[in-house]
Amino acid sequence: MAGIACAFTGIAVATFRGDLAALLRLEFNPGDALMFFAILAWAGYTALLRHRPVALPPLLLLWAVAAGGALGMAPLMLLEWSSLGVPHLGVRAVWGMLFLGLVAGVGAYGAFARVVSRSAPPGPACPCT
Repeated sequence: MAGIACAFTGIAVATFRGDLAALLRLEFNPGDALMFFAILAWAGYTALLRHRPVALPPLLLLWAVAAGGALGMAPLMLLEWSSLGVPHLGVRAVWGMLFLGLVAGVGAYGAFARVVSRSAPPGPACPCT
């Protein structure tokens, strides 16, 4: 826990350049809360990844989680499209999304899943549990 506190302190000092007044002026918006809950969800997912109830390969598990998330967000997408209209996406935007999805999404998740699957489970020798 001390290491986590030290890391967060270092991040705060670097982010606010050591200016305590800047930290006190910090304001949060609804997107910050959404991101905070997304981070908590990913942390929980990572912690439970070793105990997954189904023996799916990592990329198939990613597909299942992504498909479930897309289905869960579909009603919100339809609500947004009905109120704001369907966004126009140019060719460059589509290629950018494909690149991010394949390289940053699948590639990074594949590396992440490999590291998690090869790392030793926390036990008595690991004070991080």
